[in-house]
Amino acid sequence: MSNSPLVDYIRISPHKSPRVYPITKITIHHMAGRLTVEQCGELFQTRQAASNYGIDNSLRVGMYAEEDYRAWCSADYDNDHRAINIEVANDGGEPDWHVSDAVLHKLVDLCVDICQRNNIPRLNFTGDATGNLTQHNYFVATACPGNYMKSKFPWIAAEVNRRLEEEDKMLYKLIIGFASKGDIKTFERLLESLGVEYQEENGYISTGVCTANQKATIEAKATDLIVPCVVVEVIEPEDNSEILNQVLKALKETQEELENLKKQVAIYAEDLAELAR
Repeated sequence: MSNSPLVDYIRISPHKSPRVYPITKITIHHMAGRLTVEQCGELFQTRQAASNYGIDNSLRVGMYAEEDYRAWCSADYDNDHRAINIEVANDGGEPDWHVSDAVLHKLVDLCVDICQRNNIPRLNFTGDATGNLTQHNYFVATACPGNYMKSKFPWIAAEVNRRLEEEDKMLYKLIIGFASKGDIKTFERLLESLGVEYQEENGYISTGVCTANQKATIEAKATDLIVPCVVVEVIEPEDNSEILNQVLKALKETQEELENLKKQVAIYAEDLAELAR
């Protein structure tokens, strides 16, 4: 499990626990104030709560609990184990707790990244806890995320889904590096597991074409390892039908190779068991 490459500031809270379910949801909160990511992170050091991420009015993203941890945020065990919790700063107070358009667009960027890396195909806002885009007040008696944010949830879901659909049609080529020999090996294993072709030379890796989800996973690993990763080519939808077919073919061949390998391992295991007798 990876973390967002959009993070600008990290202050890990002790108020978290290992996640026991896959990430399938996003829950949005408001800070009830004009907090910076540093102030929000400081608050989570002492208050018995935390979120995974926070966004302030300078459009900086803070991380307070890694994605493989449940942040103590929505007061609901099941939701927190399945959701990435995000706090957003307000630029106005009661009664509406307004949030700026710029922060909302940064929130969409973060939600798109979370969905791509965790293979969430789309956000479904239902107006209650049954959807995978949820509000804090669905789980406990609270005014969070504030009246203004509540009104923006249909737009957030629609904008994230529009971006996911658009970016899913695009293909990318990346250059990774400079990286150490150990990090190069890590990237090679990752690219092979994703079915992405690559070439390595003198501490740099040039990838073949990547889907948006593959790109997000590679970028997140680069962020974790503090290794540069740059998009060097974007292939538009009208140009990529043939290349996409090649990618899908390569993925299918990789899956077939893995299945054949599993069969060979099973045969070897049977042979070893027979010899042991």
